[in-house]
Amino acid sequence: MDYGTLIEGVEFFLPYFVPLALFLFSISLWKFYINNTRDTSSNLPLPPGTVGFPFVGETISMIAKGFTFYRQRREKYGHVYKTHVLGKPTIRIWGSENIKKVLKNEETLVTMSWPTSVDELMGKGGLITSTRKLHSSRRSAIMKAFTTSAINGYSSGMEKIVTKYINSWCEKGKVMGVSESRKLAFEATATMLLGCDFSQAQMNSMMGCMQVMVENFFTLPIDLPGFGFHRAMNARRQLLKTLDELITRQHDDSKRTTDALTILREQLEDGSLTKEELKDTIVEMLFSAYHGMSSLCCSTFLELARNPEVTEKMAKELQNANLLEGGQLTPDAMSQLPFLQQICKELLRFAPPYGGGFRQVLKTFELEGYQIPKGWTILYSIRDQHEAEENFSDARQFNPDRWENNKTNEAYIPFGGNGIRSCVGERYMNTFIQILVCQATRGCQWELMDTNTTSTHFPVQMPTNGLPLNFTENYRKVAC
Repeated sequence: MDYGTLIEGVEFFLPYFVPLALFLFSISLWKFYINNTRDTSSNLPLPPGTVGFPFVGETISMIAKGFTFYRQRREKYGHVYKTHVLGKPTIRIWGSENIKKVLKNEETLVTMSWPTSVDELMGKGGLITSTRKLHSSRRSAIMKAFTTSAINGYSSGMEKIVTKYINSWCEKGKVMGVSESRKLAFEATATMLLGCDFSQAQMNSMMGCMQVMVENFFTLPIDLPGFGFHRAMNARRQLLKTLDELITRQHDDSKRTTDALTILREQLEDGSLTKEELKDTIVEMLFSAYHGMSSLCCSTFLELARNPEVTEKMAKELQNANLLEGGQLTPDAMSQLPFLQQICKELLRFAPPYGGGFRQVLKTFELEGYQIPKGWTILYSIRDQHEAEENFSDARQFNPDRWENNKTNEAYIPFGGNGIRSCVGERYMNTFIQILVCQATRGCQWELMDTNTTSTHFPVQMPTNGLPLNFTENYRKVAC
């Protein structure tokens, strides 16, 4: 044996061996650390799963793969598994009984918890980031802007804006569905919230801020130049500045308007809300519109184009109700359209805007023979629920008829279930989508310019190609 060659080989690989050994050792220590965060008072094991690399966990893989990251682990580990994302040891769950146990034990077993990046971008005064008694008092105040009577007051304004956009799309012919859906959802919600006209420059500024925040919603919360979170926080500050101007202008306007801000300002004056809570609530609602409602708009155009028989059936229902060629789309009128309700319910099942929700464990409990340790984060999955064959037959088939005769299904949780954490904007979003479906059905026709359109599911469901659509006007067009 040539010992000189052997020594040279060892010397060549030694600089690589030591870092590799240290790296593997650090991973072992990381796994040991995570496993030792289990509750030692429980004899149950932690769920199966992987925790990735030290400190970053599996965050990079989650961002890169999107929903595929969760789907692969769901197929491998089942209803309950562990991971480490966004700086927190996390247990991902799905299954009706598992999610029911979590949602029915708010503030006893679990409490609201979001990644730090979400907390900071949405603000401490918002609803989704608040906990316990603070959440209860804020929710009570904010819900006054989303009662049935309040939504009835907003609906005519929503219809005018939806009609304006549909008519403009028909004039343009070819449009990009994603960008147009964002504009529509954002303008409708901003008008409903603020009750004042705003310039195109202000609209573009606010939407630009929202886009930066969306892009960095789930990210490592490093507020230093060069990091996405830093850009997003700057965008939030710019958005708050614009909102301050609009809120001041609306307050100085002597004209009474039907808007959420007028209602919420009453809560401000009687001490139910602080000014910071008011602004953070508006940020939260605008973000939901730009982020979530626009996703649902895209899904509406995408799935109805893929299933033209659904639109035809909807047109017949409108005709039978004397609404096909005109007539105001009031919430009461739309509530009398059962197939419309089925379409909207199926859209929310088939393409829920948000994939899940976060909770922090207050007290160790059991799921499927595994311990869910105190201090860990739970991420429950809405999308897994809705596309599981055990919950819905032919789950990946868009089929509004599955909801015929007011059928219900406990696995259906598009807004995160019921109870104290149910979405305050649920009624508003439902009304908006119902108006969109009706007005699109009677005012235009459209087709996909790319029949192979695919969607990403992270952070929300959205077509990856921008959703190019071709709109044409038909005889059912109605005036704004």
